[in-house]
Amino acid sequence: MQNNYKWIYFIQILIGIICLPFMMGQQDQCKLDDTINQMIGQKFKPAQPGASVYVTHLTFMDADTKTMMAQTDAAELINKAVVDGMQLAKNTNPQLEINHPGHKLENTDANVNKLVNIFWDVNLSKGEKIQKIITEMMAPNQIDAILTGQYLEKKGDLINVRPFVVSKSKKSIVSRNHIFDKKQFMCTDPQNQSVKVLCQGAHEKIRDSVKELLETL
Repeated sequence: MQNNYKWIYFIQILIGIICLPFMMGQQDQCKLDDTINQMIGQKFKPAQPGASVYVTHLTFMDADTKTMMAQTDAAELINKAVVDGMQLAKNTNPQLEINHPGHKLENTDANVNKLVNIFWDVNLSKGEKIQKIITEMMAPNQIDAILTGQYLEKKGDLINVRPFVVSKSKKSIVSRNHIFDKKQFMCTDPQNQSVKVLCQGAHEKIRDSVKELLETL
């Protein structure tokens, strides 16, 4: 820092010498001096921290029952992949605040079901649904985004997992859609045959898509 001050002092002396002929018989100060000072100020001006982005995480919705996903092994494992994805996103963007006190919705049946009722209200357009979520759920709780998703077991032993994020500033819903074969979704823990885990590929796809969704905010 001391070397920086010496550099600035040297520049100021140099500017004074350059401006001296122009200042003789004139009352206006050399405009070049102001320009250089502005450049110096910009160079050494400390960076301003960005504003926090408050994200709340709600358990996935069951698209079949249109309720909060039951506390099954699948729900717990999906939730773990989501949490891993949120942590990856926060590692690259420290402005993200996940479930920050005073800026979150409690992850309860009531809150998830309220979101469900709005999300599947056939009398509302997509834009109206987003605005209602913002007005009734996000604004009162000072939330910038809701991260959640849908889970659906389809015919033919297929699993549909669709994480999505609702953005208050963009007034949008952005999602990622994944379809897994059951054998590609749930695997046996190689270290404990009695324990079920998400297959590595399924875990990584859900985790990475959550990170990508948070990067859109």
